[in-house]
Amino acid sequence: MSERIGHAVWALAPYAPEAPFRLYPGPGDRPPVVASNIKPLRAALTRGGDAEVTVLTPAKVRPVLVVAEASDTSYDPGLLVLRLLSFDKLGEAERAQVREGKDPRYFHLHPSGFKDLPQENAAIVSTLTRVAQTAVEPGSLGALNRNELRVIHERIAAYFRLDLGAMVRR
Repeated sequence: MSERIGHAVWALAPYAPEAPFRLYPGPGDRPPVVASNIKPLRAALTRGGDAEVTVLTPAKVRPVLVVAEASDTSYDPGLLVLRLLSFDKLGEAERAQVREGKDPRYFHLHPSGFKDLPQENAAIVSTLTRVAQTAVEPGSLGALNRNELRVIHERIAAYFRLDLGAMVRR
């Protein structure tokens, strides 16, 4: 297992692109090209256009929790991460539910294990995001223990309805 899995780290974490899509038009003073959906992009592909476009999408340098690493790092050295939610964005009742493990959308990061995070946080189970290893700052802000990591993995599988039956049977 990678030494980063289960650790909170600083990373440049992009938000998932969503419509309307802003596309980079190339060098010069031209404004971004805006597409309200992917249909015109797919149409360009069928006309022989390049399938690759540069999408202008928001990203934020933020603490994230590394939950997995690509098994073949020579091909794709990406990390799967969860964004974190600081407790100041939750009401007192929500904070209590998260701390008690009663809200499956969040996983409480106990402050004793994450002393270098600026404040108390929860990992947001629904925000599974891929980041390149080059977008992650070296170092750790704290780490989960093995049992906590197992619970996070279970919550991700349940949230995204991953069919793991055959894998478990093997």
